[in-house]
Amino acid sequence: MPQIQVKTPVKKVLNKTTPGLQIWRIEDMEVVPFPSKAYGQFFEGDSYIILYTTQVHSSFTYDIHFWLGKSTSQDEQGAAAIYTTLMDDHLGGVAVQHREMQGYESDTFRGYFKQGIVRSAEHWSFDHSEEKIYISSHSNSRTLLSSLFLYVCFITQYLLYTLKKLFKATFLLVLLNSCPNSAHSEFVFLAFQRCNLHF
Repeated sequence: MPQIQVKTPVKKVLNKTTPGLQIWRIEDMEVVPFPSKAYGQFFEGDSYIILYTTQVHSSFTYDIHFWLGKSTSQDEQGAAAIYTTLMDDHLGGVAVQHREMQGYESDTFRGYFKQGIVRSAEHWSFDHSEEKIYISSHSNSRTLLSSLFLYVCFITQYLLYTLKKLFKATFLLVLLNSCPNSAHSEFVFLAFQRCNLHF
């Protein structure tokens, strides 16, 4: 394999005093900042570097992950590994390095993305959907629609159940208020319980 030549000075793209996530994608042997709105999307044809910075008082700790899609090129894999090492050097050699393979991500890595990880079979493009509300091995509109359909069904079922309970309570209250005395009220209540008004 030919020697890999990286092109980006990491000190120009890395902020070592910013807590939280910073993500870059390898593009033509350069490390390119990834849009924050797309955090959690990873395309299987690409390689990424993810830096998680934690601040404790005036000190910082760092975890650097390089994520490799199953279809990413050997050159991009090598560039991701090299940039990870360069970033660690820039951070003073104190970062913990992690190698993440598509489909075998660590729990630590998954924990950064509370809404889940989306993996797509395509390379990143700015017109790609930025939805990331489910976990899937392939970004798939059917999967998203199925999830939304199940959610709508759940909400509908809950609303119907609530309305039925409310109707029963209201109907019983009307019956009890129409009774001339307590004996009639007790009879109506017992009859209502026995019948349970299944509908």
